[in-house]
Amino acid sequence: MADDHLFHIDEHQWPDIAAAPQPGFRANRQARHAESEFSRVAEAAELTIGPGKDLTILYDTVFYRIAQRGWLGLAEGYAAGEWESDHLTKVLAGLLGANYRPQHRLAVRAQAMGEPAGIPRRLCELTSPTSSLMIGRFAAGVATTVGKRTAITAPGEVTRADVADSQERAADELLDQANVRSSDRVLELSLGAPMLAAQAASRGAKVTVVSPDSAAVGWMRSMELRDIAVERIANPMPPIDQVARRLSAIVAADYMVMLSPNQRAQLMRYADEELAPTGRMALQEFTRTSSPLVDHALQATRLYLQPSFDPVSGEEEMARLAGGTTRLALAHTTLFAGHIEPTLTVMADQFAGAEMLAGADGFDSVYRRLWAWHLAVLSALARQRLIGVAQFLFRPLARPR
Repeated sequence: MADDHLFHIDEHQWPDIAAAPQPGFRANRQARHAESEFSRVAEAAELTIGPGKDLTILYDTVFYRIAQRGWLGLAEGYAAGEWESDHLTKVLAGLLGANYRPQHRLAVRAQAMGEPAGIPRRLCELTSPTSSLMIGRFAAGVATTVGKRTAITAPGEVTRADVADSQERAADELLDQANVRSSDRVLELSLGAPMLAAQAASRGAKVTVVSPDSAAVGWMRSMELRDIAVERIANPMPPIDQVARRLSAIVAADYMVMLSPNQRAQLMRYADEELAPTGRMALQEFTRTSSPLVDHALQATRLYLQPSFDPVSGEEEMARLAGGTTRLALAHTTLFAGHIEPTLTVMADQFAGAEMLAGADGFDSVYRRLWAWHLAVLSALARQRLIGVAQFLFRPLARPR
């Protein structure tokens, strides 16, 4: 098995991708089995293989990777250029829909948040029209509210301009749920572009943004945000004495998904301690089903991009976290899973158009392909309804006098 196609990959930065699996009697047999299974699943998913088709296999090394590391090997093979597709989301969604799981053992699980926790600023700028990776809420979706839950339908075809508008709408609706008004004390927990803080400040609120990611803090400070204080915290949860007590609102987007189960409970206890009696906490987060396919498909994201990324289990987990040791209650949930793929499709297209710029900025071909994989695998998981996105509103219960 020749590995000349890997010569351009930095073996120090990407050791597992730069090194081709070693052939041998057992490895060859496992690779043949992986290839046969992949072909069978692709046919069941109505995916075509070959030049000009849904996907093209360029080097059989990818099947050795799949045999050893399952979905992670499939992603690493894509990053190494061993297979390609002009319809990556379609291919991944087809494999997920056919319950493709070449390895039942996970090679990678979600880890505790470390440094850096967020996505590099330049990558965000090249990917999103607003530099924010927040899933947007498109105007075309139809909302239906029953009790404490609002479900919003998918928007249909969208444009790049629609994505910028949709992200601002999602941020505004989250702030509306938190009832953010002039002179309110608002805290945003952030790992990237401070869209929520900027829009809260535009309402006249007194805003503090905290982040455990030093790169994100540097990014936000370089923006010279007006009327917004930016602070770095040593841990994912701010200490109680570092921010103003009795906050009017706590807001965050894609922050709880980066916390461990214990840290998620700590966030609830922190909000319980810091929110005013009439205060609110509003979070926008990715959600997931209990399917093991989610963890298998996210292995490359966790190993190479965001080690702690783990979508929340939805309303059940949120209600349990709030009701466990706090006086908070889950007051409302807004679901708009159908808006994930349209948002990420536009982002993927924008990044594809800026790939040369990304290369010039130091993101090598492996990193660029891993990022394309990440956007596509999230879209594919959403298409198969294995992940979603929701806004959760929490309110303090009445305290006994």
